[in-house]
Amino acid sequence: MRWYKNLYISKEAQPERKNIIKNIKRNKSVLFAYLIIIENNDSNKNKGILTIVHSIFFLRNYTKKDNVIIIGIACGRMDAFRLAGSIIYEVYNKTGGFDIKKYIV
Repeated sequence: MRWYKNLYISKEAQPERKNIIKNIKRNKSVLFAYLIIIENNDSNKNKGILTIVHSIFFLRNYTKKDNVIIIGIACGRMDAFRLAGSIIYEVYNKTGGFDIKKYIV
């Protein structure tokens, strides 16, 4: 598990960002937090696809050893959808394509 150096944080999550990050690093769930992740492996499964997961699901199904990059934090599911859309829009505007993994990594 890695954290993206230019972590995307929604406006709603901004006031709680330090607490969210601290709790996730300590393997403590945050009830309102959703994470936007990208798997950093070379398999064709989920190649360059953003995945939105609740923090509880993330902590139960991923370990620190997993090759995952956390690229965004949001408060609530709809907020996570908006943030993921913003990330995709930014990638398209800057690269002319949708290769998110290449842009992030």
